[in-house]
Amino acid sequence: MALTIAREAYTRLYAAIYQCNDILRLFAEKKDVDFIAGSREMMVAEARGLRAFLHFELLRLYSPACTVDSGASNILWMEGTQPKGVQMTTAQLTDKIISELEAAAAELAKYDPIVTGVGYDDLSLLGTAPIDRVWKLNYYGCLAAEARALMSRGTAEDFGKAYGLLTKIIGEGGYAFVRTVSGTDYEFSAEFIFALPSPETGFCALSEELFNPAPDGKGVTLSARLDIDDLHADDRRRNWFDSDNTMRTKFAPTSKIDKWKTAPAIPVIKIGEVYLMAAEAAAKSEQLPAGIGQFNDFMVQRNSESLKLPDTATQAQLMEALGKQYQYEFLGEGVRYHFCKRLNLTVTAYDGSQITDVGKKAFPIVK
Repeated sequence: MALTIAREAYTRLYAAIYQCNDILRLFAEKKDVDFIAGSREMMVAEARGLRAFLHFELLRLYSPACTVDSGASNILWMEGTQPKGVQMTTAQLTDKIISELEAAAAELAKYDPIVTGVGYDDLSLLGTAPIDRVWKLNYYGCLAAEARALMSRGTAEDFGKAYGLLTKIIGEGGYAFVRTVSGTDYEFSAEFIFALPSPETGFCALSEELFNPAPDGKGVTLSARLDIDDLHADDRRRNWFDSDNTMRTKFAPTSKIDKWKTAPAIPVIKIGEVYLMAAEAAAKSEQLPAGIGQFNDFMVQRNSESLKLPDTATQAQLMEALGKQYQYEFLGEGVRYHFCKRLNLTVTAYDGSQITDVGKKAFPIVK
């Protein structure tokens, strides 16, 4: 089963990259086709950014962490529609991904309606108004993806650059945290920067399977692995747990309240991760007070002010607090795994066993 999942994920990620390349090929070949001014540029930039994002996902899944083995050469960079790519080391591919995301973001800064506030008319192919750019790999999504890649390299300079990108999202993006349950869904989709819509028979069904108590489901009671009583009573993340002490309410179809009309979605990048990355990036680029400030702002937004750190906290104390919040913030999403892998931490599996040197772990590439 594990090998089948690894093979399918690898194949489908490259299939998605092929589609990006095919779109870019068509744009390059059909220059005589008229588009609304700016819409062509926006679509090309998003396709270019998405291609880089997908390569980074391949790198995170199928290679050791960059800080552990930057010389590994597991992933091909694919830039065309021919079945031939460029073999790169993890270091080289990370550099390429960062440069591609940076270029895509520079274009989107000029043409993305989510930045400009100016929509295109109905003749454009994608997104006619700023609201249509929500959940897409828009300008802010590209910045967050670039920050992820920069932090994977792990130098103080990279952390400093990532911090600049992340604070731009926080300061300019207009993303807000859920402070009350009323008027939202339990997955807090209003906090998503980049997400993948899913039919209720897709991700929601998987949520039921993973979090429904045995014998109907897998019987994984996530809150048994993490004491939610550490969270303030008004921390809205407590609403992710139901009366059975599982997380079925987070993504299940029954989690929709107040007739919320958004489609169920798989979160890929959320504003919560942006804050947590910003806190780490600041601390690791010799801006520890700013990092503590970002962390404390996050705890205020989550209604858990009692978990704020003192101004005298050390970097080690901040990283410990961040690790705990990665557990709370991303239960059932897999984001914490990549945090642990980037830092080469030891993690506790659901069965209680210890997994060491996570940074060395990688899915097998099954042909």
